[in-house]
Amino acid sequence: MSDRFNKLHKLVEDEALFVTQPSLKGIDPALDEIVSGAIYLGSGLSTPSKVSIGLPFDILSMMLLAEKVRQSLGLSTVYHHIADTHAASNEWITPHEVVTAAVRTQANLKTIVESLGLKHYKVVLSSDFDTTPEYVSILNQIHTDQHEYVKRELADIEWYRQHYGVCIKLGWIIQEGETSLRFDERLFDREYRRVVDASMSFLYVQAGRTFDKQRPKAPPYIHIDGESRIVLRKGEDVVTKMKTGAPSQKVRQYFQEIVRLYNQVIGGVNQNQSLELQIQSIIENIFRSVR
Repeated sequence: MSDRFNKLHKLVEDEALFVTQPSLKGIDPALDEIVSGAIYLGSGLSTPSKVSIGLPFDILSMMLLAEKVRQSLGLSTVYHHIADTHAASNEWITPHEVVTAAVRTQANLKTIVESLGLKHYKVVLSSDFDTTPEYVSILNQIHTDQHEYVKRELADIEWYRQHYGVCIKLGWIIQEGETSLRFDERLFDREYRRVVDASMSFLYVQAGRTFDKQRPKAPPYIHIDGESRIVLRKGEDVVTKMKTGAPSQKVRQYFQEIVRLYNQVIGGVNQNQSLELQIQSIIENIFRSVR
């Protein structure tokens, strides 16, 4: 029998970017009975009212934690799921907007994966498989009174479990205590355990951060128009943006934790530089080969 349960328990307790208690509660004891296993995380393409126009720097918290968990537990693969079909279920969004956001997100994620040398990291679009008979069969077996988006989330988890041996899902939440927010990740995960009841562990990372004092926390994988935050893109001027945004000490600490994690998993950041320049160097490293 493996000792993945205890290893993951300790990893969650030691890693500042995890939301500790919900993650510890989400670890399934059956994790020790799984022979191989993989980890899965998803990226949405919209908020309830706006489409994503880019990837925040914060996405690295999820990507690098997934890779850290994969390495620590000896898992085979990280599957990064882009929920393009789910975004299309919103009546206000056009098919063109969905395709544009999906193509851009997929390209950016693949650039990150290739630049950082993440050899066991796969990026998958929902639309790549969710019309197949296998997926449709799983979807038709999901009986929930929740929104279509939730039903697809449950079907996705089960599809990855059945087809890729996924045993851990990595998500994010706004706060440690239970929340009434409609699409808190825990809603999906509780519903999965209620409806599907298959072996799966659920881990949660901290919410992303913006420089907007009225909306300081946001999804770590969605950047919307008019939002002030650090974005993963070529030419991003981190020094100016941090100076203009004047982030609080808590926000700076959040970014410092991502830099620390990056150095731990990837390495190469000069820790004698300012936080701004460390973040800048990470972004430039990712997009160094992009013209």
